[in-house]
Amino acid sequence: MYWTDWYDGTLRRANLDGTAMEILRTDLSLPYGLELDLANGLIYWADSASNRIRRAGLDGSGVTDVLTGLNDPVALALDLQDGQLYWSEFVGGPKLRRANLDGTGAEDIVTSVMAVYDITLGPSPVPEPSTLILLGSGLAGLGAVAWRRHPRK
Repeated sequence: MYWTDWYDGTLRRANLDGTAMEILRTDLSLPYGLELDLANGLIYWADSASNRIRRAGLDGSGVTDVLTGLNDPVALALDLQDGQLYWSEFVGGPKLRRANLDGTGAEDIVTSVMAVYDITLGPSPVPEPSTLILLGSGLAGLGAVAWRRHPRK
């Protein structure tokens, strides 16, 4: 597991049982969001006080800035399939934004938010509740038809 410690500005990792804890970085500025790209051996985090999103190798080496000049970035999410990075900004008109994983093509995607501290990506488009009800009803109906057509002994 990996985590950032907002209080002491560190990036750390440990085994899932808490053993073998290591401090990877000690130079973070109010770190928040954290995401792993295991396929490419990278870790991303939001450095809120320095208004940057940064990345490094899974061992903390090779730090690079992905995005700079942000307004208090907090939450992060990676869409590795489509090569997108999503984040929230807290100051100067809170919003949700996205960019390519290399930091190019940054754009606002939702500007009517108040204080987003976490982002989780799911299916798109998000199914409407009525769609789920219709799907469930349709499957139940198919089951009933199949049951009625099944020969009885």
